[in-house]
Amino acid sequence: MTSLRPSFFSKWAAQRRIARLPEIQLARQANYYMTNTSPNPDWTATIATSAGIRVGTATYAVTPLDDQLWLYGLEIAPAHRRHGYALALLWQLHQAHRLPIHPVHELGTAGGFWHRARRLASAGLQVAEALSLADLEEAKKRWAHLAPAHERLQGDIRARLAAGEDWYRAIGRGLDA
Repeated sequence: MTSLRPSFFSKWAAQRRIARLPEIQLARQANYYMTNTSPNPDWTATIATSAGIRVGTATYAVTPLDDQLWLYGLEIAPAHRRHGYALALLWQLHQAHRLPIHPVHELGTAGGFWHRARRLASAGLQVAEALSLADLEEAKKRWAHLAPAHERLQGDIRARLAAGEDWYRAIGRGLDA
């Protein structure tokens, strides 16, 4: 009979892998304009080593119900691949949000990476199955009751742009800004 609980060995191996991840720094930019998770922003993050060397980028968002994190894109520069930077990003997102991470459009060439990431579940990292665009549209129905906030936010952003505000400043502020 197979146990559903992770074995001691798999938990130990996952914790060991996490302990060996490289340290990374994230520089994030919010985008509130026309996002799938409006009124929550999409975040574009630049991933850098602890020495400040840029190694990649990621785009992600937390759903408005604060129950999932959608990872739209994760790109590590070819010279820096297979050094643990992408897993370090997933771990940092997990530590910050404690939500299941759903890759959006998991590409076939990245299948091995996502398989390895899912093997860290015994350490607490939750990587769920990939979402398609159809899945995103279906999921958005769960927060349809937030449509008035979405419409108000989009109107505020259009007004900021019409007033001559810089694009990144205009889209980088939410309703409370």
